[in-house]
Amino acid sequence: MSEANEDKTSGDFREMGSRLAQEVISFLKKKMDKASRSGTLKDIKLSFVGHSIGNLIIRTALTGISINNFFNSSVQKLN
Repeated sequence: MSEANEDKTSGDFREMGSRLAQEVISFLKKKMDKASRSGTLKDIKLSFVGHSIGNLIIRTALTGISINNFFNSSVQKLN
């Protein structure tokens, strides 16, 4: 469960989306580091569930520059 915007819900969607994207990136980095140390790097699957404004924040996070840069650089490292 995300905690990035738990006490910061009065900002605009870009700020909240950016905070969520950073939280997702941090989560994925930890998963990738753990998997690479154990040699069991497999597909990492994520599910996002939101309601109302939460869906807008999720969509903003997933289309943001920081998360797209992370995905692009991570895919290049794996190839």
